[in-house]
Amino acid sequence: MYLNNKCDSRVIERKFQRRLKKRGAFYTVNGAVNYLKQLNKNCLLIFTSKGQAIIKIKRETIRKCIDYFFHKRTVIRKDMEQFCAYSSSLFAILWDCFSDVSKIQKLTNNTFRLSLEGTRVYFSGLERSPGMRKMVKEQKGDYLLFNYYSISQSSGDPVEKLEDNDQYCIIDSGAFSFYNEQKKKTQQICLFNEEVMQEMYLESYIDYINSHKDNTRVLGFISLDVIGDESKTMENYRYIKQKTDALIIPVWQVTGSMKYLSELVAEEHAVICIGGMVPYLSKRKDYLRKKLKFIKKSFPDQNFHFLGVADELLMEFEVFSSDSTAYLNARKYNDNRIYLDNGYREAAPIHFSTLSIMKYNINYLVSLEESSPKQLELINDIALL
Repeated sequence: MYLNNKCDSRVIERKFQRRLKKRGAFYTVNGAVNYLKQLNKNCLLIFTSKGQAIIKIKRETIRKCIDYFFHKRTVIRKDMEQFCAYSSSLFAILWDCFSDVSKIQKLTNNTFRLSLEGTRVYFSGLERSPGMRKMVKEQKGDYLLFNYYSISQSSGDPVEKLEDNDQYCIIDSGAFSFYNEQKKKTQQICLFNEEVMQEMYLESYIDYINSHKDNTRVLGFISLDVIGDESKTMENYRYIKQKTDALIIPVWQVTGSMKYLSELVAEEHAVICIGGMVPYLSKRKDYLRKKLKFIKKSFPDQNFHFLGVADELLMEFEVFSSDSTAYLNARKYNDNRIYLDNGYREAAPIHFSTLSIMKYNINYLVSLEESSPKQLELINDIALL
């Protein structure tokens, strides 16, 4: 069972105990009452407003649910069934524990989705860098994004090494890298045309998904999008879903039509990726803001993942998650800027080394997972490294 070092489930569960003793009851999202019958060292005994049968829930089970929620960051009642039969009560306990740092979304089947506030940043670009993966972990970076195209071009699979640093990942299809490579080959002699190459790549990705879908270190797989072709992107997603029961995260391009995005939102995915933003980050951010404001207004409860974004937009739009290689910029591009609390960046103090800048920026991005990121107090300590 996953245990997140950032989450002290025992402390959270004890706070819930104290509130429950004082109030004598807690409520489900639908307003049903769970009354306290008895609370002892090992378990919680309750009965509901709908019946007199006593429900027994182990306090250890509650703590496991808290750890699980911190790990997944978004859950529905059905997710609680793996812990005990009283899933509605467990879901209500989670809501009680995190009501001030989470949002609740009502689904069409009259159930609910509970999602933590804050932004989880997945650190990408580390498929071939075990040393950097370790350094990210030392800054409490537990979550990575691996690019399938990079994996397919490597001799080893970094997923097999996640256990080494106790890290987790999501797998991106590598669509952007794959299509860029195909453009380079347009002037070369190729045995297969572009469409056949895309089909071969898709089948290869599906095989990879099925070989890793049961790995608990892999949290999901991002669908293979086709840049500039929404219809084909949706077709790929439907096809992948037919070929695997793994968690497939759909992708919508920010330049795409609201029709396709509306279809995806209506399917009530836990997370939807928004891609195609990177080319607009430097000179056309006003365009992005206008588009993202409309999306947020249209779908305020949907969790979105911003592909390739790690700047002030994450905080402005309260993004659920994102991924980026921006923390590597000091090494790759001699970019000496560090993050401010609002997500903007400014030049680091002159005595900061390249390593210090990277560590500082990793710490900042990790801190965004907290619902209210604390003021960073790392500047002097890290500068001495």
